[in-house]
Amino acid sequence: MNRVINIKFLIVAITLIFAGNVMGQKSIKKDADRYFKNGNYFQALKLYNIYDKINTSKDALYNRAICNYECHKIPQAKADLNRLVALRFDKKDLYYYLGLTNFAENDFKNAAIFFKKYLRYSENKDQRADIVRKIKQCAYGIDHAYDDQIAFVENLGDVVNSKYNEFNAIQSPNYNDRYYFSSNREGSTGGLRNEKGLKDDILGSYFLDILVAESSNGIWQNPSSIDPLLNSPKNDRILDFSSDGSILFYKKSLTDLSKGTILVDTFKAGRDPGVFPSQLISPIVGELGDDYLTVFDDSTFVFSSKRAGGYGGYDLYVVGFRDGDWTLPFNLGPKINSRYDEVSPFVSNDGKTLFLSSNRNEGFGGYDIFSTQFDQEKSSWKPLSNLGLPINSTADDLYYRLSNNGMTATLSSNRKKGEGGFDLYIAYLTKQNMTQLTYSSSFPYFENSYEKYLEQLIENPEIDPSTLSEIVLEESNEEEVVETKQREVVISSFFYGDDDNVLTPQNLVKFKDIKDLMIIYPDLKIRLVSHSIAEGLPNYDLYFSIKRAEKIRDYMVSQGSDPKRFQLLACGPNYPSVKNELAGKKIALAEKINRRIDIDILNAEEVNLKVIKDKPVVAEYLKDYKNDLFYTNLEGLSYRVQIAKVNQMYQNPIVSKSDDVIIEEENGAYVYTIGLVSDFESAKRVKDLLVRSELNDTKITAYLDGIRIERNDLPLKVEQYPDLANFLSYLNQ
Repeated sequence: MNRVINIKFLIVAITLIFAGNVMGQKSIKKDADRYFKNGNYFQALKLYNIYDKINTSKDALYNRAICNYECHKIPQAKADLNRLVALRFDKKDLYYYLGLTNFAENDFKNAAIFFKKYLRYSENKDQRADIVRKIKQCAYGIDHAYDDQIAFVENLGDVVNSKYNEFNAIQSPNYNDRYYFSSNREGSTGGLRNEKGLKDDILGSYFLDILVAESSNGIWQNPSSIDPLLNSPKNDRILDFSSDGSILFYKKSLTDLSKGTILVDTFKAGRDPGVFPSQLISPIVGELGDDYLTVFDDSTFVFSSKRAGGYGGYDLYVVGFRDGDWTLPFNLGPKINSRYDEVSPFVSNDGKTLFLSSNRNEGFGGYDIFSTQFDQEKSSWKPLSNLGLPINSTADDLYYRLSNNGMTATLSSNRKKGEGGFDLYIAYLTKQNMTQLTYSSSFPYFENSYEKYLEQLIENPEIDPSTLSEIVLEESNEEEVVETKQREVVISSFFYGDDDNVLTPQNLVKFKDIKDLMIIYPDLKIRLVSHSIAEGLPNYDLYFSIKRAEKIRDYMVSQGSDPKRFQLLACGPNYPSVKNELAGKKIALAEKINRRIDIDILNAEEVNLKVIKDKPVVAEYLKDYKNDLFYTNLEGLSYRVQIAKVNQMYQNPIVSKSDDVIIEEENGAYVYTIGLVSDFESAKRVKDLLVRSELNDTKITAYLDGIRIERNDLPLKVEQYPDLANFLSYLNQ
């Protein structure tokens, strides 16, 4: 009897435990959904990760995918999204997030495919416009992914960054290893607060505080609050310092960060703690949305504003304190501003170099960072230049500021590979930016144009002020004379290693330069000359050499180039630039330098180009002059003896016995030639030797600058190249 009771008790207990577990799991999902709905993705993600039915509950799995994406866990987000595809989840937003996850990984091609799929289902006009914009950004990314990289970018790490937001790192004017920034991380003054600024420990958010962080030998210390007097329960966002670091400018706002009071603090030791920071009294009105103030000098400020009279969205303006009074805000003009937003300006110490962020279409996504220089002679800004990857990303990239010595820069970005939200990044510039080491006492754009601006405004009180900047600049360019000069281009070879990979990141950058030249000059023709080292049988080395040249040509064609504009030659190991051995020892440099594909522009003079070849430096005692002889003989008139024209590898033993065989690609066929000589009699001797070796099916071909002269054109060239008369007599026998 007792045994029966115990069994019944056990069954009841198990049932209660199971029911409790079911109720507990329902509660987990309910809480997760609540956090998700309120945008608290971090808390929601924690709960979705312990929900035991996550892999079968499509809605929960979809929510977790979005949480992973918003929490910068892109691989996890893609895994969830791909599982939903396998489960035939029919929510159309699935394509949108598949596009976003690929976009975040700079996979522009696949991102565009998913965005286009989603575009078929989206009926919201505003959303359709956003998707079209992203597709355009994918196209921009595809075109510019391999542009020259001007920096290496690193996240400052989880000591400085958090899962929240970090904005606008400003280097101390006096201490190079000290940076000030704003963050809404845990522990911020005031704790968790709702949209009205009231405490809410469940669904509230942290507001921004101003923090300071220092590094020692590259190791960052934990950030600390700048000053209890400055940080408050509101959003306190740093803007900039005065030149000597004695004055801090910052903005205090509630929930709308764009609107708030711009305050000034004397920021020095020993100041009266009872004196609260004062408001900046100037034409820059934070309460009306003027924002992103940056200090060029203590009397010249650049800022962003949506005030009336601009070109659209946020525009950049400059304002100065002159002769005891403030000037009118002066728009930086249409060379800088657009119908999109231009924000977070930074002016180098030279006063002529401007960096800014803009969300215009010519970018990788969100806000990109651009730069420009002021041409004082023309009184005009040069066209904006995108700083490219990896400084920019598919997310928002803002607050770019050069360090005091111009060797690094900081920026804020919410790219999906960060700690969360906006993170602080450091860019190690490949070339020191010298504009930080040149100091100017004025902001030339302002000094050159403001008086004219006032004159126009006084003479035409009804005129739209937004057009005045453009008028001033156009007037200063009336007498500009445009000279046509021969453009110089620097050409360097494509190098490859023992892995035979010619499509290396370094080579892809060079491909982009060649592609741009071919776009600018539609008649430009390119020769690719492939060299290698002796690794196997000579006929294989030579054949692999032409295949490498084809690989480069095919890649260029895939990028839109016309295949008819390329000439391909393969020399294999026959014309090395560096000796393979010296005193019986192999030379390591030979493998590095001789594995390459050289680039020649065949018609540089015709398109008014001056070509400068960036050749690797080789010590005289290591040079193999066969390479120099090859290129010397290629110039002007030359002759070769054709021994075969085939569609595959030519395996005649003569290829192994001769050290001057060249392959020329011609409409998919391979033309094998021997000899590269400058006169017909030498070519005739080469042919006679080949005939004595029982190679009867040979012929002599004449070339001009490496390009074959067609039979009908030979008589036209005789006057300039008399030796061709001997060749013509031979052909007419």
